[in-house]
Amino acid sequence: MRHAITLSLNGLEQTLHVISGKFKKWKVWKVQFKNGDEAVLFKHMDIWMQRNEDKLDHQTITAIGNQIDRINTDISFA
Repeated sequence: MRHAITLSLNGLEQTLHVISGKFKKWKVWKVQFKNGDEAVLFKHMDIWMQRNEDKLDHQTITAIGNQIDRINTDISFA
C-alpha cells in the first residue's frame, strides 16, 4: 500500500512516499525522499529501526515512524 506523509523537521517540511511491504516475516516500510534517497524502516516492539545501510538520524526515524503509526491507526479505525 502506498501513502504520502508530510514530515516537518528543523523547520523544513517535505513530503515522503511510503510503501508498505514484507521482508521475510517482518512488515517493512520503504520511504522515498524527494531527492531520490530511500530508506527501509521496520518496527521492533515500540522502537522504529532502519537497515544498516540507511543513515538516518534517530530523530528522523522516530518522526517518520510516528507518521506511519498514525497511518496505521487511521486504517484500523476507518
